[in-house]
Amino acid sequence: MSATNRRREFDDLDLLFKRYRKAPAFKYMDDDALRAYVEGIMRPKENGACQLAYSPEWESRVYYASIWNDMDLWRALPGLKVPTLIVRGARSDTFWAKTADRVRRANPKACTERSRSIRIEAIEAAGHLVPLERPQEVAELILSFSNTL
Repeated sequence: MSATNRRREFDDLDLLFKRYRKAPAFKYMDDDALRAYVEGIMRPKENGACQLAYSPEWESRVYYASIWNDMDLWRALPGLKVPTLIVRGARSDTFWAKTADRVRRANPKACTERSRSIRIEAIEAAGHLVPLERPQEVAELILSFSNTL
């Protein structure tokens, strides 16, 4: 479904939570994280209902703009020389294992064991929203990576 077709208003947060709980995109998120996410993307209305904090048009624009920024990232990747950590969900539907392989091919020197300028880690039982799905594991990877610099 296009972001611009997204429903904008809900009678209450519980209805939205229940709807999102069934959605594949939130499959790996625990209930506490999903509830925090739902509360974070909505704002209350005077009648007790709630609406999206950002319009579907704005979300669509963010997706559109990110495509162009992605192209810049891919073009710059062969020359990347700074230590870089890429964390992906092993079950991601946007950053696949073959995408990690593409990173390695684009900058093979940086991805060697000796150099380790680019380190790619996959977290099991996580999808596209890996920082929201596995925050502790992501934090540990970041701290571990930072301690090697």
